[in-house]
Amino acid sequence: MSAEAEPSVLIVGGGWAGLAAAVRLCEAGASVTLLDSAPGMGGRARSQSLDLGGQSLVVDNGQHLLMGAYHRTLALRQRIGASDASLVRERLSLQTTDGIRLRSNQWPGRAGLLHGLMTAQGLSLTERLSMIRLLATLPADRDRRWPQGLTVSQWLERSGQPSRLSARIWRPLCLGALNTPPETACARTFARVLRDTLRGAAPDSDFLQTRGPLGEVLADPAARWLRKQGAVLRSGTTARALRQAPGGHWQVRIDAGEVLQARHLVLATSAPSAARLLDSPELPPLAHALAQSIGKLAHTPIATLWMGWRDPQNLLAMVALQDTDETPGQWLFDRTELLSPSTTATLAAGLACGAASPVTGPGTETQGPAALRSLASVVVSAPTDRWQDPQSLQSAVLAQIMRELGLPAPWAMRTVIERRATPCCTPDRLRLEPHALQSACPGLWLAGDWVFHAYPGTLEGAVRSGEAAAQRILGH
Repeated sequence: MSAEAEPSVLIVGGGWAGLAAAVRLCEAGASVTLLDSAPGMGGRARSQSLDLGGQSLVVDNGQHLLMGAYHRTLALRQRIGASDASLVRERLSLQTTDGIRLRSNQWPGRAGLLHGLMTAQGLSLTERLSMIRLLATLPADRDRRWPQGLTVSQWLERSGQPSRLSARIWRPLCLGALNTPPETACARTFARVLRDTLRGAAPDSDFLQTRGPLGEVLADPAARWLRKQGAVLRSGTTARALRQAPGGHWQVRIDAGEVLQARHLVLATSAPSAARLLDSPELPPLAHALAQSIGKLAHTPIATLWMGWRDPQNLLAMVALQDTDETPGQWLFDRTELLSPSTTATLAAGLACGAASPVTGPGTETQGPAALRSLASVVVSAPTDRWQDPQSLQSAVLAQIMRELGLPAPWAMRTVIERRATPCCTPDRLRLEPHALQSACPGLWLAGDWVFHAYPGTLEGAVRSGEAAAQRILGH
């Protein structure tokens, strides 16, 4: 490959971090080649095909909820021309199956959230004032009052939060945002999430619900935009090893022995894949040492249970279930819009749908075609080892929704378990910067939700990390 034909930047990993980096670099006029081992772009936030009761659906690879505070993600969507219809903005609304109702109104500034907290149903006056006090005392980034080294449970206890409030409000929010139980989750990260979403401008606390396939939220329109800018996107291509050539260029060996070369290289893969590549034999000792550290980074799974009914059901848009040792389901979302004919086309056969198992018993047949009329997803964040078996998880959640919501048994159920959904967000987790390798490996950059340590493993964190890596490259 001649120097003139070389891409100036080679990005390994087509998730939201890699796509964000590619878009920013293309906007600045850089030549970009983007590789991903999966059949399509999107990483762990993508669309996939799922057979449910004999009906082929295009669904999310897990339930994803964006917030109005995801400013960089929303700005990126606007720049690449993503459809406004793929996300629906709704005011903050928290509802539980045991009677708690909290909804902000349209008052300007923070007054709408304050009104929602003061008028919340199912909470005592003491509990409502405790919520307001906690949110009002969230410190600024550089303030020494940040709860450093504490878990969320420790922080809530020291802050005097009532036990019921911790169990029914803060626990589901912590699991949903950090995918880590409050007993081990990082309090500082959780406090930052609360501050940025609930203490910012009024729209920052809005929920942004996906409508239609998740791929149309970012990955698919980003891929289309990048191709129009001349970027080269190669899906189904696995990076096998890295080396830095004597002239300083980075070389990536891919399938069939082909070698790609670029002046800058961005590793925007998952942490395990990054560790594998950084352990390439020809890299310096610092890369191998960092690979060992990254390889020890713990990950937390997420399970999503898809349920379909042949009869219309009165489903709530989003409701917090009663999460206990015996009832693992945490959130239920109404996803009936995915049954629309425009979203039921079958995806490529190569798309995987994770661990799946049919439910047995009355009313849960999974054989034969059925015209589904209602669709819901139940999310189990950070499921314990006991609940990582699809069959036992389905049985427990089925009994849970029938008891808490009065729903009949669905016609069909499928379970999708993302085994390494997010990095485990603990106080002592590994914290890296995009430029962590520059001293020994100039031109090699890191990106991904596990790199952007200010946030947990969120889509916004992935986007910010990708853009941060791109900005550092442009600075060189």
